[in-house]
Amino acid sequence: APNSPSAEAGLQPNDVITAVAGTSAPSFTYAVLLHLIKRPAPLSLTVERSGKTLAVAMTPRRLD
Repeated sequence: APNSPSAEAGLQPNDVITAVAGTSAPSFTYAVLLHLIKRPAPLSLTVERSGKTLAVAMTPRRLD
């Protein structure tokens, strides 16, 4: 969505998040991910896009 944290971070459709805060995607559970995104602090994401690995910083926030 426009003006969302993911849009502001530059995430694009079909990006695949492979790690959050240095933890590989298969290692984190949905509960851990929810805990991380509820904090209004920057998160580091590792994303795969078109065969390339990118580092992305995103600060979660509630959308009203």
